[in-house]
Amino acid sequence: MPLRRLSLAVLACAGSTAFAIVGGACLPSSPPPPTLSTGSYALVSAQGQVPPQVTFTDAGGRRVRVIADTLQINTATHGYVERGSVAITPVGGTEQAPTPIALGAQTYTVTGATTFQLPVTIAGPAQGSVLATTAIDLRMTDASHWNFQIR
Repeated sequence: MPLRRLSLAVLACAGSTAFAIVGGACLPSSPPPPTLSTGSYALVSAQGQVPPQVTFTDAGGRRVRVIADTLQINTATHGYVERGSVAITPVGGTEQAPTPIALGAQTYTVTGATTFQLPVTIAGPAQGSVLATTAIDLRMTDASHWNFQIR
């Protein structure tokens, strides 16, 4: 009798294992990767700084302080528009008053399940990574990371 109980237990275990492997019903599944969402993504930090402390040096050697930066992304058209405000310090000069910026409509390219390429931003081209459905990270050509969240 004990042998029969052991046999039944072994058969039940083997059967459930086979079902899990073949049928997949018992296997845990990983959640799908986050996807880029349509919306208005605001800059929340760059290299540990928050606007208006975010700065970079442009190709002309001017210091650019980013007061605000927003990417309006449309996933249906793969389009985006960037708007914000910056204060520029010319080489050897003093910082000028903040001025609004608006880059015209652009098109981004999807490069992977959670990555995309922006050909134009206020700091140059950027490789984007989707961190969550409401958060993206842009890696700029100077290797800095700019973090945006849907607002």
